[in-house]
Amino acid sequence: MSDLKFSKSRFDLQNKCLGAYYYKYVEKLPVKSISWSSTIVGEAIHGYIEEFYKKIDTESYIYIKERIYKPSMTYKKFIEKLGLESFDSYYLSYLEEIKKDKSREYKESKNWNQSEFIKDSNLWIWEILKFLIKIFDHSEFTPEKEFSFTVDKIEITGIIDLIIKNGNDVYIIDFKTTKDSSKYYFIDWDKDPQSLAYYYALTKQKMNVKSFSYFCFNMEEKTIVVNSIQYNKDYSKNFKSILKEFKSNHEKSSDINFWKPSKDNCRWCDFKQHCKVSVK
Repeated sequence: MSDLKFSKSRFDLQNKCLGAYYYKYVEKLPVKSISWSSTIVGEAIHGYIEEFYKKIDTESYIYIKERIYKPSMTYKKFIEKLGLESFDSYYLSYLEEIKKDKSREYKESKNWNQSEFIKDSNLWIWEILKFLIKIFDHSEFTPEKEFSFTVDKIEITGIIDLIIKNGNDVYIIDFKTTKDSSKYYFIDWDKDPQSLAYYYALTKQKMNVKSFSYFCFNMEEKTIVVNSIQYNKDYSKNFKSILKEFKSNHEKSSDINFWKPSKDNCRWCDFKQHCKVSVK
C-alpha cells in the first residue's frame, strides 16, 4: 500500500488550505472531527437511499413505478412494500450512532430546528425517492461501490454512491445534499476531481462508462438539481493531471508559505489551536 492516498476530500482540503491538509494527513494530529447537524442529515439521506437500492428488485420496481403518482401510493405503503423503516426513524438512529462515536463531535447549527426537520423529513425523502423512481428504468443497481487502486505510487480510494448497469453500459450517480445548488449548475468536467476519479476507477475495471451525474438535493429550497456529462472521449489523462497536482500539493504542504490562513478557512478548522498561522 502507498503512503500517499488520494480522495476527493483530501484534494479539496489541499485546495482549501494546505495547512489543514498537513495537520490531518501528514502530521495526523488526533483531533475530533466536528459533525454539524446539516452534515448528519446529508449522511442519513445517503444511507437511506442506499437502503432503498438494496431493497428494490425488478418486480417491486415495476409495481411501484406504475403507481408512484397515484393517490393510493403513499409513503407508508411504499416503505411497507420494500420493507424499509421510515426516514425519520432511520435518521434518529443514525444520529444516536454519531453521538456515541468518540472520534466525532456533534454540533447543531445556529438555526437548526430538529423538531421541524423531523416533522418534514418523511415528506422530503418521499419526493426524492419518487423522483429517482420516475427518472430511471430498472436495471442492475449497485449502491455504495468501494474502489481502491494505485497509480504512480498514489493509492486512490473512494465510494461511488450508485452505479446503474444497462447491458454493457454503466452510469455513475453521485448524491449531494447542499444549501448551495449554484455550485453544481456549472462544472468544469475536464477538471472535476470526483467525476474523473470515478470514471478512471471504473474504466480500469474495463467498464464502459457512459455518463456521470450529480443529483443535488437542496434541503432549504426543497429543490433537486441534476447535472450530467455524457462521455464521448477518454478522460484518463485528465485524471492523471489531477494526481500530478495532488502530489505536488502534498510535497508543498509542510511549507507554511503555501498555507492559506483566512477568517473563513480558520473559523471552522479542526486544527486552528495547533496552527502556526491561524487567523484568530
